[in-house]
Amino acid sequence: MRIFAFFFRAITATAVVLGVASCGWTSDGGARLNELYHKDTGKTDVAADQGISDLADVLDDDVALDTPSSDEGGFDVSPGEVPELGLTGLWAVRVVQLGEISPISDPYPITTPDYFLVRIEPDAHAMDLIFCDEIPVVDSGDAGIEFTTRTTPSLRAALAASPLEVALGGGSMSLPAQKLMWTWGLKGIIQTDPMPTTSGDAKVFDQDDDGHPGVTVEVAGLMTGQRYMVKRAMWDLSAGVLSTDRIWLSGTLSYTLEEEPLGADPVMLAQKTPITPKDGSSYAFRRVGQMTCESLLAHLDDVFSTAP
Repeated sequence: MRIFAFFFRAITATAVVLGVASCGWTSDGGARLNELYHKDTGKTDVAADQGISDLADVLDDDVALDTPSSDEGGFDVSPGEVPELGLTGLWAVRVVQLGEISPISDPYPITTPDYFLVRIEPDAHAMDLIFCDEIPVVDSGDAGIEFTTRTTPSLRAALAASPLEVALGGGSMSLPAQKLMWTWGLKGIIQTDPMPTTSGDAKVFDQDDDGHPGVTVEVAGLMTGQRYMVKRAMWDLSAGVLSTDRIWLSGTLSYTLEEEPLGADPVMLAQKTPITPKDGSSYAFRRVGQMTCESLLAHLDDVFSTAP
């Protein structure tokens, strides 16, 4: 009986790694931030091209990242002077998707936060979310099942170079309800198109320019390697609600997530495991004075500790 239990546990652990790796989950969000996050080695000029001068170095390793602290032992997230009307300014953004994954039988809770920076210009009709990182967390309920996945520096740089456009209302006065499509490793695809399942499909491209189809995510833990995939996320955002102090802009969302594996090394990481969305997903924008992706990711607790 003990041998059977050990064998079943090993199978379960392997299946969890395969399933969770297919969606980029990590078992410990704190460890992911404190131990696994490393600086980008690439740059993007997209911020500078958009006239966002203080975001031009958002992925640059050679710049000073932290703003001065106004609280002893803390990180200064003060936005400075806040406009009396509208959304003009620099914002740190977190989009949180809640779901479940069932690699064998019992479902595991999954939380997937994506982090962005965005500058909203006066009288703008749209804003561009500049990607910083995706830091997923899965609660396996078993300390013996440990694994991590992470985006690569080239993937972060590639996604940052293709910002996600979001519509604004009334000349940067509000964030209206809307539906968004966000893709990784895909081009020329619309919401109703079937997802490509082979690397030779014309809708697949090597977005992170690493010689592998689609995009590459790294997997480490019980099984270590790389996974090559494409992804399409559909976000249905509610209208944003601005807090009375005009620091927070927040709302809810529902979502769907489609992902197709196109290969892996080792090949066992190429298993597909779908995600079941759950209620409670949300987004939050926080006005900040100055920030880069690096400083945002290093101080998430400070930035989002009082999020609505």
